[in-house]
Amino acid sequence: MKNPWDWSIASYKGNTVRFGVEWYDKDFFEERKEAYLNPKHTVMYSHFGATVNDFAVVHYLTKEDGTIVSKA
Repeated sequence: MKNPWDWSIASYKGNTVRFGVEWYDKDFFEERKEAYLNPKHTVMYSHFGATVNDFAVVHYLTKEDGTIVSKA
């Protein structure tokens, strides 16, 4: 496996962006799941006039077939 995550899932409609990350390593996920709060990311949000409070972030644990097991 090249990366323990894949963030290529994104869709856009109007001013709404849906962005998904697939994490393939649970320990890596636990370590990095709050990366969107990192100052490097928050600076990017400011270019759009947004803050982390403008985002809804939900983490799900799924089976390999995509079935949701629980919120992480």
